[in-house]
Amino acid sequence: MLLIISAKVAHSLWRYFSFSAEYTAVSPSANKPPRADAKTFDKNDVQLISQQNWFGKYQPVAAPVKQPEPVPVAETRLNVVLRGIAFGARPGAVIEEGGKQQVYLQGERLGSHNAVIEEINRDHVMLRYQGKWNV
Repeated sequence: MLLIISAKVAHSLWRYFSFSAEYTAVSPSANKPPRADAKTFDKNDVQLISQQNWFGKYQPVAAPVKQPEPVPVAETRLNVVLRGIAFGARPGAVIEEGGKQQVYLQGERLGSHNAVIEEINRDHVMLRYQGKWNV
């Protein structure tokens, strides 16, 4: 296998050095001056071409914005009190539960309840408790 690879490399190198002048020679047509009867583009020609609407005129269409349906929300009956809200990269809510305050992040469960904090807004916190939304 090594012998085959060596032979192929040697053959490639031989072809490169033998025919390199042939492949790198500049074509004589590249150095010729332009023909006398060749037409150059005029600015008017370019403008005429750019004004043609070959595919029709673009008319942007605004996609209809679908408003989410409001979720029925009930006032929570859990024995918790919202004491504060902190905004930042990860918003948190200070919730008092059983006389103890603790900071909860979005997605966390409240300590003694099976309620999950779904949203933390500026003035309220949305909880999901027993499959229902609570404020």
